[in-house]
Amino acid sequence: KNKDQGDNCFVCGINRSQMERKMVKFDHHVFQEHYMWSYARFLMFLEESPNSELNGPESYVKAKMQSADYSFYPINRALSLDSDDAEDYSERTLRFKDLEEMRHVVRKVSESSQGVLQLKREVKTGLKESRDAMTDMQMRLQILNGQVQKKVMEEQMRKAAAQKEREKSNES
Repeated sequence: KNKDQGDNCFVCGINRSQMERKMVKFDHHVFQEHYMWSYARFLMFLEESPNSELNGPESYVKAKMQSADYSFYPINRALSLDSDDAEDYSERTLRFKDLEEMRHVVRKVSESSQGVLQLKREVKTGLKESRDAMTDMQMRLQILNGQVQKKVMEEQMRKAAAQKEREKSNES
């Protein structure tokens, strides 16, 4: 009984090997496509809801249930397994087309990221050069400031000496 539950979908009854031959993951199918508790929840919802609150598909399933017609269940059917060769071929073509488009997008992103990396290197280099230039300017400003202070002191000393000289000549 447990092996049967582990190898067959509770909702549609299709077994694991049939699905895997068609490249459908059994666990994905059982837990996503035909999750039995979703069906149970849906049936409980239908049972508890008044007919006036149901939409078209819900009313249809409720009427089928009331008349004991269970044909709405996907017995031996699954959307992931329902496909004929024409659909498979068009899906493969679409996938190849999508793959080519994806390659193109990846190529463009790669080129863009290379450009961004180049800009980053240039900005880093520019910042380093700017930092070096700022340091050099700060040093030059300090030297200039020292020279200006020296000139100011010399000028003050010259004015003081001239003042003394005037005072001496006024005394005599």
